[in-house]
Amino acid sequence: MGGWNALAIAEQLAQETIHALSVLAWQQSKDGQSGRNAPKPPEPPKGKYQAEHEARERSERLAAKAERHAARMARRTTRTPSA
Repeated sequence: MGGWNALAIAEQLAQETIHALSVLAWQQSKDGQSGRNAPKPPEPPKGKYQAEHEARERSERLAAKAERHAARMARRTTRTPSA
């Protein structure tokens, strides 16, 4: 289960309080007075399957990056130095 239902009421209230305080601090800043760079509301927690999916995608991207790097290094070592 993900989203706001994954949090207990106390955790939800704590996140809302933190966000409200950050909005109050922002409103008193120069950015707040000009309406720029407003604080973003907290993201709801990800569900178990979404988090696992993102971790798997991140792992696959890192593996592909490592393969590209290894291939680049192999090409670099097989070149003959120019005289």
